[in-house]
Amino acid sequence: MKSYNIPPVKLYLGSDGMQALGGKRIEETIRKMGVTSPLTLVPPMVLGANDLTLYEMATAYGSFMTGGWKLDSHTVTQISDSQGNVLFDYRKDHNPPVRALEERTVQAMNRMLVQVPEWGTARRAALEGIRAAGKTGTTSRYVDAWFVGYTGNYVAAVWYGNDNNSVTNRMTGGSVPAMTWQKFMTYAHQNIELLPVPFVDDPFPGAPAGSKKETVAETQAEEAPILRPKTLGEPAQEMLRELEQKLRQAKPVTANRVVADSARMAVPDGNSIAR
Repeated sequence: MKSYNIPPVKLYLGSDGMQALGGKRIEETIRKMGVTSPLTLVPPMVLGANDLTLYEMATAYGSFMTGGWKLDSHTVTQISDSQGNVLFDYRKDHNPPVRALEERTVQAMNRMLVQVPEWGTARRAALEGIRAAGKTGTTSRYVDAWFVGYTGNYVAAVWYGNDNNSVTNRMTGGSVPAMTWQKFMTYAHQNIELLPVPFVDDPFPGAPAGSKKETVAETQAEEAPILRPKTLGEPAQEMLRELEQKLRQAKPVTANRVVADSARMAVPDGNSIAR
């Protein structure tokens, strides 16, 4: 909740009669949660020494949102041909669920992580009317700033940093990343049935007794009737067309050996999550 670094290191190495977890057990667990990037199994891995993608982070934290099931992350929901025949529909053709974490593990983690936006390092990520959970991350020298969070409905990961791997102006995961996550999730939860984070008490604080999910969803819809468009507006479509054209015309990027080497050498400290 407070992003102290000593406890996870003690868990890795073992301390005060406690058996060491070691890198192999940690790797086995996060592989089940959806992480696929190469991992270096050393003590700094628990502080974020390995490079991960936003997609992997969101997928992994999705296991907390689902109650321990691996999030079947995907980018395509449906494919149809020119005649309208549906060739693929994720809702019918998706993979069977796979358990990644035991329920008691998810229960302990969720009850801890819901406190991070409430009185921990991510108070700027707190949502009104629904308890959210998540974790901040800040790598050494303030190069990267993260917030990965979830509700019972959605999981999202936010990263801020400079493309040239230079330091930020002391940005932490609990500042702009948490604020960005809060604004995005507030919009995403408009006009939907709110679902609780599994195994947490009072998931909808301030809601009347009874069917809390329906009550909060209806109240939120009345107070903020923001309807998300089913299709993109013309300005957004034009912007995407321009972006597509620029990407097609862009020259191949050559590897920057200096930046790559410095990224590999960086070992995070303080409130860290892997980049």
